[in-house]
This record gives sequence, C-alpha cells and structure tokens, in this order.
Amino acid sequence: MFSQKSPRVSSPLSGVFISITGLSVDEKGELHDIVEKLGGRYNGNLKIGVNTHLIADKAEGAKFYEAYRSGEDVISIVTPAWLRQCEAKNQLVSVQGFKLVPSSSKSTQCEGRASPTGLLSLPV
Repeated sequence: MFSQKSPRVSSPLSGVFISITGLSVDEKGELHDIVEKLGGRYNGNLKIGVNTHLIADKAEGAKFYEAYRSGEDVISIVTPAWLRQCEAKNQLVSVQGFKLVPSSSKSTQCEGRASPTGLLSLPV
C-alpha cells in the first residue's frame, strides 16, 4: 500500500528577512515570534542586501534612515500592522497601505547625502 503524502505547504514568509526598530522589548518579542511562526527570518541588525523588510512604528532612528536610503525596492519599511495582517490572513500581504516614510517636510532633508567633505549632512 502506498502512503499518501500531504501536499507541501510553503511558509507565508518564506524568503522574507525582517528587522525591527523603535518598538518595546515586549512588542519586538511578539513580532519576532510571528515572523518565525510564519516561516520568515529575523535579523536583530539591519543588513542591506539581506533584509527585505524593516518593521518600525515611527519614521525615525538609524535603522529607519539606513533602510530608507537603500530604497523601497531594496527594503520595504512597514508598520507592525503589516505583519499582523500577514498573520491574520496566513499569507504574505502587500506592503501597500502599511508603508512608513518620513513626513514630506523632512523627506528631502533626511536622505543622508554625503557632502563634498565626505561627512553626512543631517538636518538640524
């Protein structure tokens, strides 16, 4: 008698590498658990070229601006609600509606362009 194999189910966040910034330790732990439950990978440190998503609650901080400067085609910056929606639907959902960007008044100031002296120009 042949054993019937169950269909292979892929993990909703397979291939997704997430870092988290700006949240409480408890909330980071909760989101980390969701990432692992859905088959994603968590990096404590943001790594350009490795991370696919950064979860943040505010458009501020070193990780946020590093991800923002890398471009949204490299790292999607999303709110925690995006991950919770992935969990609720048990699938990878679009980042549309969950993206986090600097306010328009700061967006051109916060791109962190190097000055001719090689120093990073930051808004005052």
